[in-house]
Amino acid sequence: MKRGVQAKTERGEGWSGGKRPFGWGVPTDRVGRTGKTVYDTDQAHPAELPILQQALKKLLAGQSKNGVVRWLNTVSTTTEGNPWRSANLTKLILSPRIAGLIERDGQLHPAVWPAAVTREEWEDLKALLRDNGAGSGAHGRGERKYLLSLVAECFACHGGVITKPSGGKGRKKTRLYYCNNPDCKQWVSRSQAHLDEYITGRVLRRLQDPELVQLVLGPESSVTAEIVVLERRQAETRETLRNFADHPGLNVADVAAAVASFDRKIAELRGRQAVNARQRLLVRMAGITREQWDSTPIDVCAETVRALFRVVILPVTKRGPGFDPASVEVIPLPLSPEEAGVDAEERIEGDV
Repeated sequence: MKRGVQAKTERGEGWSGGKRPFGWGVPTDRVGRTGKTVYDTDQAHPAELPILQQALKKLLAGQSKNGVVRWLNTVSTTTEGNPWRSANLTKLILSPRIAGLIERDGQLHPAVWPAAVTREEWEDLKALLRDNGAGSGAHGRGERKYLLSLVAECFACHGGVITKPSGGKGRKKTRLYYCNNPDCKQWVSRSQAHLDEYITGRVLRRLQDPELVQLVLGPESSVTAEIVVLERRQAETRETLRNFADHPGLNVADVAAAVASFDRKIAELRGRQAVNARQRLLVRMAGITREQWDSTPIDVCAETVRALFRVVILPVTKRGPGFDPASVEVIPLPLSPEEAGVDAEERIEGDV
């Protein structure tokens, strides 16, 4: 029985029974002892897995865990039909399943089911839970709708801006950014669509800088590159194990030992890679295209703007159709401690 369990684990196959994990499981024609339908949890649930992936992206972008739980409760329930709670989400994040892995006797093996996040993203998610419980994100109150809400600021009071429709009777209504401070007497308003488009262009140009990752990580960029190479080789080794598991000439123990050695080396390198949440976000977003940006959750994009620029809405200099770039100040934030010094870096960390 132990050999059978080990062989099934090494093939990456899960076990039926117990609670169905959110994101995986399609009904089969089998019925369990309790009379309930047995689910194949090696298959992705077509409706739940995209929801789980979006929730995890929100956490990686900096949204608080409680905010993500509230969002989840607007779009789904747990697999048992109950409301989401913080403990449910934490348990899911800590599970190797979300990274396409299965654990046995302290060793991780590649699983046959599709992953919700990459191995590197899973490590980042666990680091967030260790560092601060994922509870200090910037947008815990609910789902973001507009890119620069509470990201851009008023030139006069430096308060955040929000959106609301403009125009009265007989006039075409458009959505504008306004200062959110009721005590601010300055008239600050900009077209939400025009300003979002302008800032998106500025962000994409900076993200496509080929030196971005090196600037963000500094000396640790070589460590990141080494991790990427090792993870690629590890994936190839696992694929060999999966494809030739039943081949008589393959020594499964040797391949498993090789996979374990990759895990140890990667863990050692991660210990040297002392990166923060802002750095992780920018490295993930580096090189993104416009099509990829448009398909990225809006709060991930907003946190990327916040990590790269300080956006200040200035007084209107001229009126008329179109957008005047001179009506907004876009201040690039330093990408590394060496650019700004320790004090400036600490300020950025507080802002992010």
